[in-house]
Amino acid sequence: MRRKWIWIVAAVVVFLGIGAVKNSQDKKAAEETRAAIAETVETAAPTAALAPTATPELVALEPAESAEPAAERSAPVEPTPEPEKDWVLNLNTGKFHKPSCSSVKDIKESNRRDVHMTREAVIAQGFEPCGKCHP
Repeated sequence: MRRKWIWIVAAVVVFLGIGAVKNSQDKKAAEETRAAIAETVETAAPTAALAPTATPELVALEPAESAEPAAERSAPVEPTPEPEKDWVLNLNTGKFHKPSCSSVKDIKESNRRDVHMTREAVIAQGFEPCGKCHP
């Protein structure tokens, strides 16, 4: 048993020794590379600075003529109102569902309300969308 431990300790020492040698070799190689780069940078000939080129003057462009009058082009687009839909409200959880949602069958009749209104109106009343049907 004692010999087994000696072999294990010897293997660990050899392994760590190899790692230390490899680490010192890596450090030497990195220092040599840094020195070579520094020497190249110091001996490189400076490049001539580029002379600034003349900037062309900006010319104001006139708006292009269009076939349609300006009043029609700039008319604000009114958002289309959201259509009212059927929703199922769960008064207990505060969630609202699509009528086809699988969670609707689990709602007790005393906690269920069927409504016909816009999604924003349901949210404005404090209800949150269901996580399954994402209404």
